[in-house]
Amino acid sequence: MQTVTFAREFRYPMGDNREARYPPNVEIEVTDAVVTAAKKAGALKKEAKTRAKRPAATD
Repeated sequence: MQTVTFAREFRYPMGDNREARYPPNVEIEVTDAVVTAAKKAGALKKEAKTRAKRPAATD
């Protein structure tokens, strides 16, 4: 499970003529399969990469 934000509405097929709809601009926890499909479709928002903090210098 991963928490992601969709850039646009994303529809994920669930079989038997069913689908899950994920609205845009909502942070939601989804399965890894949904994340993979959404990445391939370009439906995920680009997250700002956080920079790692350097440890304080100790002399």
